[in-house]
Amino acid sequence: MSFDDINRNNNTEEKINNETMQGAIIPAAVNGYKKAPVRKKLTPVAASILIVCLLIIAALAGIYLYSFLQNEKYSEVIDKDTFYEGIYIDNINLTGLTKAEAITKVNSQLKADEGDIIVTVIWDENEKYTYTAEDVNVSYNTSEIIEEAYNLGRSGSDSERYNLVLSLAENNVHMNTTRTIDPSPIEDEVREIALSKSTMASEPAVAFHPDKNMPKEQWFSYDDPVPGIQTDDEALWQMTKDAFTEQTFGEIEVPKWEILPETNLDYREITQLIVSFKTVQARNSNREHNIALACSLINGSVVLPGEEFSMNNTTGQRTAAAGFKEANTIIDGNELVPDIAGGVCQVSGTLFNAALLSDLEITERFHHSFELGYLKRGRDATVNYGTADLKFVNTLDHPIYIAMYTDGLNVYAEIYGPPLENCDHISIWVKTINTIPVGDPVYVKDSTVPVGGEPVFIEGRQGITCEVYKIYNDKDGNQIGSEYLYTDVYKHFYPEIRVNPSDYEGYINPTPEPTDEPTPSPSTSSSATASPTASPSPTPDEGSAIG
Repeated sequence: MSFDDINRNNNTEEKINNETMQGAIIPAAVNGYKKAPVRKKLTPVAASILIVCLLIIAALAGIYLYSFLQNEKYSEVIDKDTFYEGIYIDNINLTGLTKAEAITKVNSQLKADEGDIIVTVIWDENEKYTYTAEDVNVSYNTSEIIEEAYNLGRSGSDSERYNLVLSLAENNVHMNTTRTIDPSPIEDEVREIALSKSTMASEPAVAFHPDKNMPKEQWFSYDDPVPGIQTDDEALWQMTKDAFTEQTFGEIEVPKWEILPETNLDYREITQLIVSFKTVQARNSNREHNIALACSLINGSVVLPGEEFSMNNTTGQRTAAAGFKEANTIIDGNELVPDIAGGVCQVSGTLFNAALLSDLEITERFHHSFELGYLKRGRDATVNYGTADLKFVNTLDHPIYIAMYTDGLNVYAEIYGPPLENCDHISIWVKTINTIPVGDPVYVKDSTVPVGGEPVFIEGRQGITCEVYKIYNDKDGNQIGSEYLYTDVYKHFYPEIRVNPSDYEGYINPTPEPTDEPTPSPSTSSSATASPTASPSPTPDEGSAIG
């Protein structure tokens, strides 16, 4: 190939390259070389399309790049497993805390804040009951609030979340837990405070314990009326519960009100001595013992209004097993023989007179068969368990109190109660209607007397009929009224000379004893037949008082 050919080829290639740069297609090689296709020149439409496509590609690439950069920015802000900035619970900043850390921190603060949970139940200044969080059930919705706070900014698109998270930092969100208090663990204790303080009103009361060895002013002890207190355990519990559940706390006074006694009676005014009555006994150890024992069984008796007192019921059967001894008692109306509990009739007689003088209603009383030494006609009262009793009814508006005791040979019956209403004091007047003299002794057959033995003399008793009246007197002793009570008839008893029936005729028609003197000459004057002379009445010893 010549140099020209070579140059020509080079020129041809340069030309082709130039045309290619102009967008032409070289269809074939020149001079033996395969020519490149010759590109046709782009039309304006194609050029426009190409430009648009290039612009779109460029735009897409820009969008992608922008999106990539944005995602990187969002991720840096929202892709966190801790609380976003600006979230507070109970004023606690949770920024950067995990949920577990937040729960621990919030609960710790809540526990520290429980010092305000104090409710005090007050009975009085010296008695108060305080309850705190340690005594009740305290709970919080911490877990729910933590979960809700943690989820802030974690829903929606990344951009929405991003903007919300940024907003949280700018405008902080404050959330609060809710505290719930259940006071049921202290319910029983709170109710018991009220229930334990309820007291019944104390009515006035009196105790009677007479003792002759104590001063009489100490025989009575008194309890003055005392108001009671009523409380309301239901109201107290409701107030306490509300103070906890509504979290108002503070002090609560136990609801209470006073209960007045039904009566304001002063027993000192109605336990005054109404009467003290005394008899004197004969000296005999067994009789003194029986009287003292019977008095002790009656001493301290209290008879309520409308109640009937019975001596037999009060002392019980007076037997040797009950501690009574033998002493003289009246048998068959006129005879004195030793028997168990001899002497107790002096106790019944002494008490009978005290009851009369206290204006009580006598419902059962029997007099002896003859007048006694320690109590005169119309004033005595005999008792025999099962057949004869002393009974009287308390007709007063208040109880009566009986004291019976002995002091040496003195026997006392005292009745205490309200003062007499219709008079200052009462006296007894006995009007004798009729008397039958004792008369001369009579002989009486008695097989218990030994044949030829010494006759037994039984003292005679005069017959007496008398009327008994109650006299009402003022404080100056003036009679202001009277009342007939009863009539007593004491049987008449001749003195008796008791002899064995075999000896009876000898005493009735005695045979004159022969004498050594000469028989006198008959005389015109008649001689009196000797008649029996009654033995002198023996003087009873000091222990022969009637039972």
